[in-house]
Amino acid sequence: IGAGHTNNDVFVHFPEQNLLHTGDLCFHDLHPFIDRPAGATTEGWIRSCQAMLDVCNDDTVVIPGHGAVGGPEVIRKQIDYFEKTRDAVQDAIDDGLDRDAVTLLTFEHFEGVGLEQLKERVLGAIYDELTGAPAP
Repeated sequence: IGAGHTNNDVFVHFPEQNLLHTGDLCFHDLHPFIDRPAGATTEGWIRSCQAMLDVCNDDTVVIPGHGAVGGPEVIRKQIDYFEKTRDAVQDAIDDGLDRDAVTLLTFEHFEGVGLEQLKERVLGAIYDELTGAPAP
């Protein structure tokens, strides 16, 4: 479905079972691993998540690549995470913060999110993406 977690991601949908496996496109209640050197883009990731939602109904069982099984809300939460984080990082950029300062920030929507060790990587990757910096 295009670039998201990497330069070309996939998900698996089993319509007869009403089951969808997101692969690494969903980190349920976890900070995601954004692999910029492999072509990751959070803008594309959001589009990929929307494509997954398009094949779901309210009863679809969603198996994330990381985190607890749920329903379509798993995917919606991933979209919300990226939209809120992109907006917050853009606000920080607009306020003149540099990359190092941005990676130290925390936001209300990060409360209770696991894989804390990935938070700085997430913020740095989004900073780089929004400022047009090349992938490391």
